Amino acid sequence: MTTENLYYGDALSELTLVGGSASVKGSFAWSEPNTRPQANGNQKATFTPEDTDNYNVVTGINVMVNVVKVPLQIVSNPTASSIASGSQLSTSVLSGGTVADFRDAEVDVDGSWAWTNGATQVDATGSFEATFTPTNAAKYETITTMVQVEVTAGA
Repeated sequence: MTTENLYYGDALSELTLVGGSASVKGSFAWSEPNTRPQANGNQKATFTPEDTDNYNVVTGINVMVNVVKVPLQIVSNPTASSIASGSQLSTSVLSGGTVADFRDAEVDVDGSWAWTNGATQVDATGSFEATFTPTNAAKYETITTMVQVEVTAGA
C-alpha cells in the first residue's frame, strides 16, 4: 500500500491510501486519521471488509509515510538598500518581502531574508540571489529570489 508525500503539519486524513489487497471486498483507512506525523515512518491503517458478519476487521497494518517540508511561494520580493562600489553584498540591507505557503498566498510565513553569497564584492548595480529562511525550518523549505541592488560610487 502506498501514499503520496505528506506535508509537515498535515493530518493523515489528507492522504489517500492507494493499492493494498485483500482476499475479500472492503476498504483501507487510516486507524488514526487526525495524526500529524513529524517525520517519515510507519503509520497504522485498518482494513474493513464489506461483509463484517463473516470477516474480521484487520488493524495495525503498517504504511510508510514520507513527510516533506512545505514549499513556499514569494508573494513580493524584498528590497535592498544601495551600497558603495567595492562593498560586500552583505552591507546591503534586505527589507520587506512577503512569503507564503505554496497552497495559499494568504498564509504568510515568518522568517528572514539574507544574501545567499553575502561575501560577494559588488562593483556594479545588478541582481543578486537572496534566500528566505523560514522561522519554522522543520515545516517549510527555504526559497530564493533575485533582488536588484543599486551600487553607488565608492567612497
